[in-house]
Amino acid sequence: MKRVRCIKIVVWSLGAAAATHAWAQTPPPPKILYGTTIPLLPANEFAIATTVPTPQSPRAQYVVVAEANVDQDLEVLAWQDTTSSLEKLSRHGIAEDEGVVSVAVTGLDANRVVTADINKAGVLSIQTWNVGTGGVVSQRVYRTAAATASQDVSIATVSSSEVVTAYETTEGSLVVEAWTIGEGGLTAPMAVVGKGPNAFEASIAAIGPGQVVTAAGDSKQGLWVNTWEIDSDGVKPLDQVETQNALSLGCYGAPRPQTVAVAAGQSFELLTSNTSTPSYNFVQAAFTPVITPNCNMQVYYWGISNAGVLTLQSTAPQILGLSDQVAASMLSRNIPITTFDGGTGDNHIFVEQDVDQPLYESSFVTYGDPYNVVNIASATEGTDFSYLSLFEPYNAYFISAGQFGAPSPNPYGTVFINVLSYPEAPIL
Repeated sequence: MKRVRCIKIVVWSLGAAAATHAWAQTPPPPKILYGTTIPLLPANEFAIATTVPTPQSPRAQYVVVAEANVDQDLEVLAWQDTTSSLEKLSRHGIAEDEGVVSVAVTGLDANRVVTADINKAGVLSIQTWNVGTGGVVSQRVYRTAAATASQDVSIATVSSSEVVTAYETTEGSLVVEAWTIGEGGLTAPMAVVGKGPNAFEASIAAIGPGQVVTAAGDSKQGLWVNTWEIDSDGVKPLDQVETQNALSLGCYGAPRPQTVAVAAGQSFELLTSNTSTPSYNFVQAAFTPVITPNCNMQVYYWGISNAGVLTLQSTAPQILGLSDQVAASMLSRNIPITTFDGGTGDNHIFVEQDVDQPLYESSFVTYGDPYNVVNIASATEGTDFSYLSLFEPYNAYFISAGQFGAPSPNPYGTVFINVLSYPEAPIL
């Protein structure tokens, strides 16, 4: 019997970064605003990102998908977000990378993104793309030697001139590598490369300027969370925490595993203590949703000091439902968004929240596709916050994407790309 799998989204409080107490008791759920679809072979990977919001335009102008197309080349598609619809740009970017097996993408600035992909020969390619009303145009590309990387590349932006990748080597070790990006898109690797634990899957996120965090799974069901410093030489380790018996090795039924993800951020928060007067300061946080050995979804929440020291703040109760894929993105004020699949039904997105009470289901919306989920992704997209309205609620926005299987005999499945809003409490 075919098991139809749905996509769910979880919002969970992160303590110091949560909204005011009165707001947190009745937090409205995220909701889908609008979206689009594209066809994609179920066995081919895709990744999603947005261009970077600016103070003048706090919401991203473009949504970008990097995919392994029907020819197994890297293809980059983009849509302009008009704030009421996603309008597809006519010109796509294509790089003939000869058998792409893993792909990632991140926003670099308001009009550029950077892709990372690994091909079947183990070549890692880092490429910069311009995105504008005329479409997607390649700038420059850097390609490593063959047999450099094996699979599961992930990428994060540190600044408008620097990105960091995480991937597994052909020997199965985690590597974290920083790359400088010139104004013309010229990409160059930095000298010092970070070496992590043995891993079969990895994810990376930027914490703030000069720091990133990775989450990786090993062949013994262990979860490894590492923090890294990025300086003028490259990548240097800061802290590492292992959690044993945390991850699944056999739950996934999709073409590729997605059993661990990480997202991180900084939030400017009002902090209080018993020995000092309240003051505002930056709070650094990360969270790592995972698929457990019994195929449920579970989230670990981490505090991160300025020196990169990790502290496990809480572990959410497992959400039952035979899951096999997770994705993560962090909204402003350290609001964590976990996307995962699981259960049976007609591919609903369920929104579940913890507000210092037991986890509960609050609402759902539908993707409307009757076929199994084979890949998921998410990315933040900015806010509509205004400094002229500090006492008013505002919205944060993010992208949720789900790739579904194909109806026989049609070989193509469907990728749903949706823009969602999440209401946040007033700043003051």
